[in-house]
Amino acid sequence: MSSDQEAVQGKIILATINCIEKEGIAGVTIRKIAKAANVNSAAISYYFGSKEALVDAALKRTLKEAFVTNLQEKLEQTGNDYKLALRAFLVEFLWGMNEYPGLTKAHLNEPLFHNNYRGLIVKRFTIFLDDLTEIAKEVVIEQNEEKLKMVVVQIISALMLPGLMPKIFYKFMGLDFSKTEDREKYVDELLNNYLE
Repeated sequence: MSSDQEAVQGKIILATINCIEKEGIAGVTIRKIAKAANVNSAAISYYFGSKEALVDAALKRTLKEAFVTNLQEKLEQTGNDYKLALRAFLVEFLWGMNEYPGLTKAHLNEPLFHNNYRGLIVKRFTIFLDDLTEIAKEVVIEQNEEKLKMVVVQIISALMLPGLMPKIFYKFMGLDFSKTEDREKYVDELLNNYLE
């Protein structure tokens, strides 16, 4: 594939990502993607074959980037301070859900609405939970493996629901997750329940 073809393909994927974020997974059409990418529909068929294949390519790309800052990097940034690394990672996780709600919901579409747990998001999220459990071992009061995993799930669950429906929780708690200080306040309160 030539560099021009790669550029067009990249432009189409980026347009698809933007359409998913703006329109939601159900609202994405070939016509909208082609218009956003400034290409004709035939180019999409040529490079990707179908809308489903294109959406899949876009979601794979965003999923790869969604977990680009991993816990190990946070540990290095905080001088191996496990509490600070965990806090920074969770604040960033909540930021990503707030910043990209359409993509977050698109990634969860298959497991939530189609009972499909074979996709890349499930595999990547399982790795994420394992990584989070390793860090949590260093700072969570509970050291029993089974209970530790329950704590990790409770922490992530407490982030995901408000992350997916921030307006409901804003009305309830008055916290605006688009603001760094509110994300930090929420994560701090959450971690205070579990950390040593």
